[in-house]
Formats: sequence, C-alpha cells, structure tokens
Amino acid sequence: MPRPGQFAIVVPSANAGVVTIRLDDGTGLVRNIAGRIPATVGTGDVTVAAADPTVVVVRWSVGGCTGDSDLALSTSGDGYRLSVRARQALGPCDLLILYGREVALTMREPIDPATVVLQYQP
Repeated sequence: MPRPGQFAIVVPSANAGVVTIRLDDGTGLVRNIAGRIPATVGTGDVTVAAADPTVVVVRWSVGGCTGDSDLALSTSGDGYRLSVRARQALGPCDLLILYGREVALTMREPIDPATVVLQYQP
C-alpha cells in the first residue's frame, strides 16, 4: 500500500496493454489521481479541467517500447516541478512511434497550470 503522498494507478495503453503510473507528491496538494489514453499525442502540457479548477490534467508522450511512468511533483521557486520518467519495457526496441499518456490530478486547491514545469527525466 502506498504511503501518504504516493499514488499508483493502472491505465490502458495503446502500446503496452496496461501500464502503471506512479506519482510521488512532495507538495501534499494531490488528493487523487486518474488516468486514461489521451485523444491526441503531444509533446507534453499541463492544463486545468474546464469543469473543475482543482483538477490539473497532465499529458506527455512516450516511445513505442515504454511501459510504466513515474511522476514526482515538488515545489520549485514560486511554482511546481512535475518530473516524468518513463520506464522502457525489457528487451531491445526499435519502434519509432510516440504514444500519449494522460493523468488528472485532483488537487486540494486550484493551482495555475502556468506555474507547473513539466520536466522529463532519463
């Protein structure tokens, strides 16, 4: 069972059946996490859900052989840093295609998505 501030969800994946997305919340602001396959694949963005300003939607892309993803939310100056580390599935890989990932973070209070920097980790 995850400790407070740690979340893990299993979501469908276009390239890997299902994947686990883990979030380590170092801010104490996240109440819940949900995921889905996004309708489009992009380079990565952070927005707020139109229906609820406490829901922050994060989208990023992964390679064709990528499985699970680890996210870490921390404070950074006057804002936040959301680090994304995608785990490559075992075995050699030569797929040159991108797949999207998307999570919705329900926060304890609204935050401005412009204050969240999305950072990819190797």
